Amino acid sequence: MSNTVPDYRISADFNLEKLEQILKTKPNDPSVLFALGEMAFRRGRNLIALSAFNRLLDLTPEVVEIRLALARILAEQKIFEEAYEQIAAALEHDPENAEARVLFAVFSSNMPPTSAILQTLEPILSRPFDPKRVRLYLDRLAVERDWLSTDLQEISTLLETSPLDTFLEYHQAVVSRKLSAVSRLFEETEALSAIKYEGPKEKMNVVSSISDRKSKAENNLAKRGRIILEVVKAAEPFLEKVKSVSGVMSVALLGVKGEVYHSLQGSPVDWEGLAKALSAGLSNYQSFSSGSLFWVVEFSKGVLVLQALVPKLFLAIAAEAPLTFGALRYKLDKHLPVIQKALESLEVSKLDA
Repeated sequence: MSNTVPDYRISADFNLEKLEQILKTKPNDPSVLFALGEMAFRRGRNLIALSAFNRLLDLTPEVVEIRLALARILAEQKIFEEAYEQIAAALEHDPENAEARVLFAVFSSNMPPTSAILQTLEPILSRPFDPKRVRLYLDRLAVERDWLSTDLQEISTLLETSPLDTFLEYHQAVVSRKLSAVSRLFEETEALSAIKYEGPKEKMNVVSSISDRKSKAENNLAKRGRIILEVVKAAEPFLEKVKSVSGVMSVALLGVKGEVYHSLQGSPVDWEGLAKALSAGLSNYQSFSSGSLFWVVEFSKGVLVLQALVPKLFLAIAAEAPLTFGALRYKLDKHLPVIQKALESLEVSKLDA
């Protein structure tokens, strides 16, 4: 769990803690690892971020954005040689990558690369590139800048009621430094966007198509992690209410392909095993006529209840036998419309994209 003092949690701290909880049930989910690394770096938890991105690199070494995230963390720790190695590996996979070019320019102004790194990178950096990639990176930096501005505003508001608090002042300085670094990246990227693309039209179309596909894959990975976080954040109060029903031991949020997005354990339940066993039936539930599916599976020591929330997402309830279904049904009927409305706005359909 995060080391953040509870009284001083801002929304980013809450999200970081939730991601750490999700990772316990999905330890090798690339989207969760990416979102955790991204959020930890944003909050200055560089060791957590390094661990997440290194694990992710082992799972998906082809995703260039992971190497560039590692490069930024390493550079912040003044480990420039390894940061340049990650940039070189990224450019080897994706020579047109705008972020890699910008990071190289910024790092070079702080710590010039070795002659060996220069010899490797100069031929790649001299190649033409597609300005569309630069604009996409500018959009990402703008979002990151907005996130950090929100963090800074929340911390500053807390400091108004807790002046001279060294803990808050430290985190204010961390966020301010990160905001300044992102602003510097934004300025360098804007300067890069002024360079005209002069490659042959045919080559531009082919390279642009490949680059667009790579960029889309990387963005989808990050986006899926954020959707998971938003879904868990929206669903947890609902899960807490269901778990409060007498006889209910554990509740979980399941996907139709056997994913366990979140669980609240009262007693040990192998949700991952159950989810995989149920996935074939869950994936076909839309063929049933019921609009709001409610399944009950009885076992010798209890019952398993499945409630469809929205397409591709289920509530699973493990309860002791006998269970007072009237109380459970009342709780579900009372709160289902609220959670379903919240989930419908979160692009849940893209979780299994």
